[in-house]
Amino acid sequence: MKKHDLPGIDQQKGLESVQGNVALYEKLLGKFVSQYNNAAQDLESFLAKGTHEEGLRLVHSIKGVAASLGMTELFCAANALETEMINQSNNQDSRANFQFELERVLQGLSAVQTVFN
Repeated sequence: MKKHDLPGIDQQKGLESVQGNVALYEKLLGKFVSQYNNAAQDLESFLAKGTHEEGLRLVHSIKGVAASLGMTELFCAANALETEMINQSNNQDSRANFQFELERVLQGLSAVQTVFN
């Protein structure tokens, strides 16, 4: 696998989670982009509509995928936001940090997405 500059992604850690299977890792990175490209907007929409559980499910899903793909900062941001959502606290900083980390990862992947398709 050619090393790409992917902000917010520890590619070595991500590859370890797929036992070094480069093709699988690249496929999973591409799938992350297609599946979560609109996740920040979706989260805001869920919260605005009062569908808190759907928003929580989305954040939880991203947290799990981020952990397995080496997206450490996104994992931490999603974990913090998920905890606050479970506790029903409304900390705008956690949501903003989550959205920042998500966007950072997505922008980096989008820049090299042709590699993952």
